[in-house]
Amino acid sequence: MKSLFPIGVTVSLGVILSTNMSVVDAANVRSPRQAARSTVSIEREFTELKGNIKYVAQNLSLAGTKSRVKPVLPLQVPPSTPVVEMQRLFASNTPYLIFVSTEAKKWRGLQQFHLYSLAEKAIAQFAPQGVSFDYQRDVESWLGKQVVFGFLPKRQGSLATLESSYIGVIPVRDQSRAEMFLGFLETDQTRVKTRDYKGIKIYEVTTPNLSTPPKPKPVPKALPEQTLTTILGGQSRTIAVASLPGYMVTGLSGSAIEQVIDNYQGNGNHLGNNQDFQEFWRRSQSEEVLISLYQNPRETMVLYQDILKDPNLGMGQVELPQFIQDLLNPDKYKGYRYSQGLFKLQPEGVRIQFAIHNHPDAANKQLKDAKPVPVVGRMPGATYTSFSSSNLSLQWQGIVNLFGGIKEFQDGLNSFREFFRTSTGLDFDKDILGWIDGEYGLFLYPTKGGFLNTILPNFNAGFGFVVETQQPEVAKNTLNKLETLLKSVSGGALKVANRSIQGQPVTSWELEANQSLFAYSWLNPNTIMMGSGAGAIAELVPNPRSPLNTAYNFTTATNSLPKPNKGYFYMNMGSLLSWIYGFVPAEFHANQDFRTFKEAIGSVYSLSTTASQIPNGEQFDSLIVLAPNRSRSGN
Repeated sequence: MKSLFPIGVTVSLGVILSTNMSVVDAANVRSPRQAARSTVSIEREFTELKGNIKYVAQNLSLAGTKSRVKPVLPLQVPPSTPVVEMQRLFASNTPYLIFVSTEAKKWRGLQQFHLYSLAEKAIAQFAPQGVSFDYQRDVESWLGKQVVFGFLPKRQGSLATLESSYIGVIPVRDQSRAEMFLGFLETDQTRVKTRDYKGIKIYEVTTPNLSTPPKPKPVPKALPEQTLTTILGGQSRTIAVASLPGYMVTGLSGSAIEQVIDNYQGNGNHLGNNQDFQEFWRRSQSEEVLISLYQNPRETMVLYQDILKDPNLGMGQVELPQFIQDLLNPDKYKGYRYSQGLFKLQPEGVRIQFAIHNHPDAANKQLKDAKPVPVVGRMPGATYTSFSSSNLSLQWQGIVNLFGGIKEFQDGLNSFREFFRTSTGLDFDKDILGWIDGEYGLFLYPTKGGFLNTILPNFNAGFGFVVETQQPEVAKNTLNKLETLLKSVSGGALKVANRSIQGQPVTSWELEANQSLFAYSWLNPNTIMMGSGAGAIAELVPNPRSPLNTAYNFTTATNSLPKPNKGYFYMNMGSLLSWIYGFVPAEFHANQDFRTFKEAIGSVYSLSTTASQIPNGEQFDSLIVLAPNRSRSGN
């Protein structure tokens, strides 16, 4: 069976050739009528994509097979020229880079998961037919260990665009094989043009078009001819390629490659001398890492500001809201050194990690880690999904301070606060959020009791909210005020009943017998449990029979995450999906596409996420626990 990664690499190269201008094309659709392109030409695009993939595979195969007639090889640079480190090809202020491992042995680790085989089947439809192509022979044998894609920094005095900024660098172990590939490109003089820049030859390839495009679907007559031209035209696309000692460089324009050549021949102002990048590089070079991301936040915003002005995107006349302009202001990111992302394998599944590294003065202002969150022990083990954290009051103030300088946000917040105060007599910040100053957790869990099941038969779920507070008297005062308000608003229909459930005092807000809307119970002097009715909270007090923090699925999902941390977001996918499928009409379950979807998403056992403090920064970790691939016998 073909490996998923070789197929994916071939597809990716074909997609680059087919869609390197797709963002620009999509931006030209400025009206619903122009959106008809998606229905008119989708078959055409798909057929063109498959043709381009075959075109790439043929050329890669030729470059890796010695049984073909050897073409005249272009002389790029003298063989004695030393190979430079990849880092030296990028300026020190490069905004954004993604590194992807090309080692098949690393990606084969995905074979242990069932989702791999499903993805392999889905991607196999793009595999070119009738081409003798073997990834390890024709690509990996001359490719370096990882390729890099990203965006180059804005050049002073010029407008940065997608075409002038995007770049891809592919390290090669066998330069002659790379030259052979370029040699075959050069033989196609119809689609390939060449030019010289500082002694380096740049190839500009026009991707192949359909010779006999499929007949388009009917287009409404109301579409004017000019619109039809916009929709159906623009099929010719270009990709630029060049060869440097030890590398192949690709871009959406020759100008992007020129920047790399300038760095290659430059004076040392490159990422190799950037301490932040070197720190990122050391962190990203473990065997488990498949994909890594490096970002210079400030330079990224400088680039975004320019790209949004790109006339090809049609955004030049659109005035962005002020708060978006503020978020794009590079000066707001002076406190950040760099961001990094990692996608890596571990025995349970795949791990996604993102970290923000700040300058020390900025890091001191960040929220510190809470102690290990104990509130998950108050949730039932069968919980569908939960979110736990600490000090919602402080988190809310952080959000207010972050967006406080944005006029639209501040005006809306002030209006909401005033409306809430006049409607309830309560201060939203102090009376509602102010006392949530300890750990807290919100969760959805299976239950046949509670108000939701009264109004929605067979809903079979309830909400719970548990809070540890240092201000229990403020919390009690707020609840008393809300009870008085609701009694008045309901004309006395709402009753407050004091009940006992398994010896635990419970306060229930009820409209009539057995119709409890809301219930709460003080589990100890500083911990309150709230739920969607007395029937629902009965399964939570005084303690759940099987707490979440001892459940196998939860411990598998969280044991490898950093501790201490700021809490967890957790989804038990198996239980949650079973609950959701109960609301899906029966006819959908018989649909083959829906069954395929169920099989794919059902292979995800759980999803968990946490945030934690690191020296001078914050880190976010997610773990996707995947079902094992029992269909494989060990290959």
